[in-house]
Amino acid sequence: MFLQQVKVKNFAESKKVYGTRYGGRELYTYANENPDDIFNIIGVTSIKEGVTEHDGEYGYQFNQSKSHKVYIVAKSIGRRFKVLPEDVELVGSEAHE
Repeated sequence: MFLQQVKVKNFAESKKVYGTRYGGRELYTYANENPDDIFNIIGVTSIKEGVTEHDGEYGYQFNQSKSHKVYIVAKSIGRRFKVLPEDVELVGSEAHE
């Protein structure tokens, strides 16, 4: 799907979560305010979820519980966004095949 044109429903990112004895990261999605904008897929990465725990004398340790595949999309040379595969809609002739 590299360099394919897509429309995006929701963007995704990793957010910090704080608990009483631990912290961590979880997947967070938010709506695209301009759903008719066309983006290009420029890469693939993952967003990891998990818990950060204090590990005695060694400091803190991140324990991963999940990993989500996400596409990196961009509208221009400027800012890049991460998008879950289910929030991507192909644009153009490839979408109708």
